[in-house]
Amino acid sequence: MEVGLILAFALGFIVCKIFTILFLTKRLEAFILEVHLQTLFFLGMVAEDFAYSRANKYLSMLESGKSTKEIDNLKEYDLKKEREAKESIIRVYKAAFPRDFKFIIEDLTWDSALEELTKQIRNQRK
Repeated sequence: MEVGLILAFALGFIVCKIFTILFLTKRLEAFILEVHLQTLFFLGMVAEDFAYSRANKYLSMLESGKSTKEIDNLKEYDLKKEREAKESIIRVYKAAFPRDFKFIIEDLTWDSALEELTKQIRNQRK
């Protein structure tokens, strides 16, 4: 009788621990995903601000009498540097992401991040 009670208690304890770990892991994954989406939103806002400031720079250059060829050369250079910066941001973001949850972002690129962000914003508006 006592052995049966001890086994029942041990089995209940083990099952309780397993369920606790499963529930906590699922909640942690949801939390990591939410932080991921908020980070993408922040990165998107920063990229948008840079694009706005670049547009203002080109406009002021045009108004100050710079040739369109000079402006086009600068645009080309800016786009190249922007691409490099975006790739670097994604590389650092992937490196800093929690190892156990890297499956969420394993194929992440700047374009896919913005697509994911756009999809999430549309889902939240519904």
